[in-house]
Amino acid sequence: MGWNADEVREVFLASPPAQMFRKMLFMRIVPNLKKLGLLTARVREAFDRLGILQFEDYDSEEADRRLGFL
Repeated sequence: MGWNADEVREVFLASPPAQMFRKMLFMRIVPNLKKLGLLTARVREAFDRLGILQFEDYDSEEADRRLGFL
């Protein structure tokens, strides 16, 4: 189609649906890594740079209960 792949990638990654997907994904991954003891200093530093360390104490089970999944 003649599109610039780098430009398309940047537009997609900045789009609201892509941002929401990443947020929902990391809301599950980060707390589970912490529960498993895998949230090491190195991982914490990387997640902090990515802006996803905020989900460290997110209670996904409580969120599921509120939605009626449990």
